[in-house]
Amino acid sequence: MKRVLLIIDGNNCAHRAYNALPKTLHASDGTPTNLIFGSMRMLHSYIDRFQATHLVVAFDSKGATARKQEIFPTYKADREPVSDSGFWSQMDLWGEVIRSMNGYTLSQMSEEADDIIYTVASREKDNFDEIYIVTVDHDMLQCLLSDNIKILRPVPQKQEELWTLKRVLEEYGTDPGTLPALWATKGESSDNLPPASSEEEFDKLLSLITLRELEAVYISLVDSINIKGLKEMYERLEFKSLLKKLE
Repeated sequence: MKRVLLIIDGNNCAHRAYNALPKTLHASDGTPTNLIFGSMRMLHSYIDRFQATHLVVAFDSKGATARKQEIFPTYKADREPVSDSGFWSQMDLWGEVIRSMNGYTLSQMSEEADDIIYTVASREKDNFDEIYIVTVDHDMLQCLLSDNIKILRPVPQKQEELWTLKRVLEEYGTDPGTLPALWATKGESSDNLPPASSEEEFDKLLSLITLRELEAVYISLVDSINIKGLKEMYERLEFKSLLKKLE
């Protein structure tokens, strides 16, 4: 049996689900469930599609963006922070759902999910037959460290993109490891970073865009996904009845 690792950008997945489904969805006890329902539906589809045997969902930690804005003030400055309590209460519960499936949830103080994803992909690339990363972030193409790593970008309002090491070499004419220098020179619109106008700015931008291995992140992927756990959680949060309403 092939060992297939699925790595999800948890914050991005949660935002997409939360904004796509009505906020009136809730369990019988009044608990809001639109984020959990939408995120689990996406997660389940990715598990089936890639036949994943192992799961990691990485999350941004509080203070991660602020730390980078100290280096470059415009970094993600165009993104409105989510203040809705319904979003954050569901994020905690979604983490419980993932762990009930024998999946891993990872975050690290003052770090973004991007660096965690890069760390896991880098350290686990020789332990899995295939690794699939699901994220919309363009700068995650740096994670294409070997032929067995693939990135699915579900770009909003566009056709999804599947990126491989071969595609980066063909379209950019360069290795993924050199992409940060290219983006620092040209700017990176997704993170609201302008083109570098000086050598000092280039160095700052490069430090922000380049993904890093985080020494404190250690993971041993020993458990397979327990689909039974996923089905039980669907039942507990009344996902069956919600599915019928959305059909």
